[in-house]
Amino acid sequence: MTLTANRGTLVEPSGTSERTAIAMALGFIGIDSGTAQGNCPAVWIDDEKKEVLFQGWKADDETKAVCVTDSPQAESEGIVRLPYRMVELIRRVRDEAEGS
Repeated sequence: MTLTANRGTLVEPSGTSERTAIAMALGFIGIDSGTAQGNCPAVWIDDEKKEVLFQGWKADDETKAVCVTDSPQAESEGIVRLPYRMVELIRRVRDEAEGS
C-alpha cells in the first residue's frame, strides 16, 4: 500500500492502523544528494506535532561527550551528524514551517 503524505510518498509495509496514521502525518522533505538511495541522511516534517525529524549518522562517543557539555542529553534524545550539503533541505523545512 502506498500512502501519499503532505510532501512525499511513503511505502507502507504490513503494519497497524497506528503506523498508517503516523506515516500519513509525516511529510518527506528529501535525502542527502551525496549518498546512495539507501541508508542515507534524510529529513521529514510532522505537521501535526510541529516537529522536524532527521536521520543521520550516529555520533561517536567522543563527539557526544563534547556535545553534552553544551546541552545535557535526555535518555530519549540522540545526536546525529548531517553533511553540510543538506542545508538546502533544512531550509526547505524552515520554508514549510513558515508557510504553516
